[in-house]
Amino acid sequence: TWMQQAESLSADARYLLLIRHPYTVIESFVRMRFHRMFGTSLGIWHDDPFVFGVMVWDTWNRHALSFLDGIPAQRKCVVRYEDMVSDPEGAMTGIASFFGVGYEASMINPYDENRMTFRGSKHVATTGDPNFANRDRLDARLADWAHIRLPAHIRDRVRDLAGRLGYEVPQ
Repeated sequence: TWMQQAESLSADARYLLLIRHPYTVIESFVRMRFHRMFGTSLGIWHDDPFVFGVMVWDTWNRHALSFLDGIPAQRKCVVRYEDMVSDPEGAMTGIASFFGVGYEASMINPYDENRMTFRGSKHVATTGDPNFANRDRLDARLADWAHIRLPAHIRDRVRDLAGRLGYEVPQ
């Protein structure tokens, strides 16, 4: 419902959905123990960190896609994280064009000059990616999911939506 509020604020609102392969998201949730960090605060809970990661990835993407289904094509843009880190200039040029702004090289250098860190310090916690402060540039290696092995019951739970998003999920 909070996404619907944007529609009431502007008839011309544009939406960018950044998607990521479920394997990398789930692996990150397990490795970072997000199920313990977030607890029930997301309105989702499962004691198994793999299932919790699936539930969050699935819920967030389904809600976003459901909302975007009612939005005209010219007002929505879906970008794959893997494209963003593998070809940042190409991805950001497309995003800039979608929003009607000019592309600038600084758009693909979020780590420069501490632009995206709290109070100008890379040593202070940021919201979002807890490893953000440990990086200094976009890293295409973060797009690789082929080395990640998830339990079979997890693969089965993400296959349908992953396919809808254009992602492969091995058997």
